[in-house]
Amino acid sequence: MDLLTICPLCLLQGSFYVPSENCMQHAHKWHKDLCLLLLNAYRGLQVYYSIIQKEIPSLPHLKLEDLAVEETLFQLSAELQTLNNPEKIAEQISKDLTCLCSHLVALWTQFLEVVTLHPDVTAYLVQEHHTLRVRRFSEAFFYTEQQKLSGLTFQESL
Repeated sequence: MDLLTICPLCLLQGSFYVPSENCMQHAHKWHKDLCLLLLNAYRGLQVYYSIIQKEIPSLPHLKLEDLAVEETLFQLSAELQTLNNPEKIAEQISKDLTCLCSHLVALWTQFLEVVTLHPDVTAYLVQEHHTLRVRRFSEAFFYTEQQKLSGLTFQESL
């Protein structure tokens, strides 16, 4: 990846193009936003696995690498801020995104190996799906045309 994919080049200096300051700020913001997105996806998958693990203690424990979102994002952004060369910036952005993607893919692979076709996980997900479906139905029932009185006097035995 190069800086051309991030923003257009503006100034001609000698025999090569130099991106404008606005373009560089855009590249830094783009880097921060994408890193934050990948870090939050990683943390979300960790949290979801922890929730499933609490519900199903028989699941094997994964060795989860802890990526602290705020600290990691600050560190990656600080490293990028020290660079002045557009090629080095593009290279660092690519390196950071590749690293975060590889961490996320590794966690996703571990997650799938543990939960895929596990009978306890399947039963848990079926129950969770049913609970959410009933909740949506009950919310819709009282939100739509049903009056409070008809909801209170509804006879389930019918």
